[in-house]
Amino acid sequence: MLVVKVEGVQQVLNRLKNVDRKLAGRVESGLKKCGLYLLRESQKIVPVQLGILKSTGNTRKVSGAGFSTDVVVSYGSGLDYAITVHENPYLAHGEEFNIKHAAEIAAAGKMVQLKSGRTKWKPLTAAGTAAGGMFPRKKEEQYKFLERPMREGRDALLRILRNESLLK
Repeated sequence: MLVVKVEGVQQVLNRLKNVDRKLAGRVESGLKKCGLYLLRESQKIVPVQLGILKSTGNTRKVSGAGFSTDVVVSYGSGLDYAITVHENPYLAHGEEFNIKHAAEIAAAGKMVQLKSGRTKWKPLTAAGTAAGGMFPRKKEEQYKFLERPMREGRDALLRILRNESLLK
């Protein structure tokens, strides 16, 4: 019978545990960065009238640590309102809103050119204000403002997580 004595096994196991702890911390950091990325991308397309919904967007770690970290990206200006805007395809947003309400928007105000060359909305009636709601929307605004960046940004999110998790 041949017996081989292997030395240093415990040192290797201790080092692996240390690597695992470091990796867990990096994964947690990566998940937080993914949440911030998702929020930033959703802010580009969230519908805006008064700006309340957009201003409540947030990213937070809600539980866990390391590999078990739970990060939530949400909009919290009254949960019912955020859910309704996010989930209802029958509410017009963005370019669809502009087309649907073109006559009301035209009656409520007009676009004017500034000295800088930029154009700006100038309300002519109370309806043309944010409170009145009849002003042109950015074409990017839409429902599914959290789901779309998650779906379309999947590769970017995975890249963020991978890059953050690499041991340096």
